[in-house]
Amino acid sequence: MTTDISDIYRNDLRFLLGLKAAVGILNNRIHDNLARVAIEHFKQKHLDLTFTYTNAGAPGIDIRGIDSKGQLKVVAEVKTTLPDANGRIRGPQTNNIKKDLERLRDQDGVDARYLVLLSSSTKVAVQRQLQTQTDFPMVEILNALDESLSAVEIDEE
Repeated sequence: MTTDISDIYRNDLRFLLGLKAAVGILNNRIHDNLARVAIEHFKQKHLDLTFTYTNAGAPGIDIRGIDSKGQLKVVAEVKTTLPDANGRIRGPQTNNIKKDLERLRDQDGVDARYLVLLSSSTKVAVQRQLQTQTDFPMVEILNALDESLSAVEIDEE
């Protein structure tokens, strides 16, 4: 019995669609965990604030720090972008990061602005390509995998 070639392609498409769905979930979990690392760091740095996080995929500011009077004091964007093999952030990702930096820069009434990135190589690429020290000096750029961002140690007894 022979298999129709279109059945082979359909089966391959089903397999690939399953992988695509899994990767989408994986990307969201990476984003959520990156935000959680950042929030734990912010809690140590800004003791008097309450932090909220808008889940991956939602538009707007990802992390907000609110004081006891309900005033917005800290804003942060979380980006899971990684550079290519040449150490560069490409095309649309660069434009999206620039828009996030502009949104952070233009946020009125806040005391601190952060761009939280996934790796030191991403941080270097963003700083170099987008000239952040010149164009966005008020935004602190954090590499969330930097061990100095560890905020809480859990005693596992």
